Amino acid sequence: MAKKQQQASNGISDFIKELWQAAVQMRGSIEPADYKRYVLPLIFLRFLSIRFEKRRHELTEMVCEPESLYYTDSSQEAQTIIDDPDEYHSVGAFMVPEVATWDYIMAHAQDDDIKVKIDDALEALERNYPDQLRGLLPRIFAGSNIDVENLRGLINLFSKKIFAEEHSGTDLIGRVFEYFIGEFASSEGKRGGEYFTPESIVKCLVKMIEPTEGVVMDPCCGSGSKSADGWGADRIPKKDPRLKLGDQYMPLAPKNANTMWIMQFLYHLREGGTAGFVIATGELTNSETARIEVRKHLVDLGYVDCIVQLTGQLFANTQIPCSLWFLSKNRDGSHGMRARKNEILFIDGRSLGVLIPGSRKQKALSEEELFPELAARLKDQMSEGRRLQEQIERNLDSVVWGDA
Repeated sequence: MAKKQQQASNGISDFIKELWQAAVQMRGSIEPADYKRYVLPLIFLRFLSIRFEKRRHELTEMVCEPESLYYTDSSQEAQTIIDDPDEYHSVGAFMVPEVATWDYIMAHAQDDDIKVKIDDALEALERNYPDQLRGLLPRIFAGSNIDVENLRGLINLFSKKIFAEEHSGTDLIGRVFEYFIGEFASSEGKRGGEYFTPESIVKCLVKMIEPTEGVVMDPCCGSGSKSADGWGADRIPKKDPRLKLGDQYMPLAPKNANTMWIMQFLYHLREGGTAGFVIATGELTNSETARIEVRKHLVDLGYVDCIVQLTGQLFANTQIPCSLWFLSKNRDGSHGMRARKNEILFIDGRSLGVLIPGSRKQKALSEEELFPELAARLKDQMSEGRRLQEQIERNLDSVVWGDA
């Protein structure tokens, strides 16, 4: 069974690489920086359609199943349930307008105005979901120089049935999106994949924080390349409220936004909450005066709960090492947590992670073996003292644990 799963995963990795090469061959004379503006929206449309179609199929089956809570013998009620946007939102899917469904796009791929139809699809999505998509899906296809035959080739490429099939929990279209972002970045001379957080890291963060109520803020939707490229400390007012730690306003490094990123999380974190985010490991030891000052205040004021140092092979197309930072506004013993203001948990996880099947470079954190231990250790740090430490160290003896 394990051998079959390994072979299947290797096949997926090979397929993704072949997909990239096929897409590159259709680029023609378009520069990579421009080409990605057409390829990535198509993958996005395909992703939304897959999620939409899967949920629609589930609802269609549930309204006909007598044992289901959704069951009804009224065709009108059944259709109302199937067409209810909330039923899609509840599972993280969009209710996709007909003109934006992949079936519609495939059916009209040979039309002379297919470029216009793609623009119409993106516009319909943005119109239906202004809060999530406003300004993110501009009409760029009709006025572009992308060859219409190449566009049809891309549509055909992303129409393969393999995308809609189950792959033992593997999010194939997500893997494709991640890989393509990394390759586009590499082709532009950037450190590819640096701005796209791998799924295993995201799951690790969520598992360790374990949010069960309240409001969740995710300020890093999509790739962060625009915000990183546009950084300039001179654009941030010296009295910006996000810069205030205690009774002082922090200085900013002129060419690096890491500390601004950290303080952005802290500023929006409500009392009693915990923030978890990824940042380059170099930020732990950087000697730039402004960055040291921020780190010093974060420690002195008791906000830093935990630092997990990870390997440098978790991001696609780059070897940059990263760390997970956890800041909390409950370290004084409030909100049901224990007082731990003078404690910081450091976890050395540099030896963790296994190579993704089919890859010689990129690793992923193991969800089954790793996440429960990390989550338990942080929970122990925050609320239960040290009762779990010996058990966790036995289960995860490759990690060095310690408080400072």
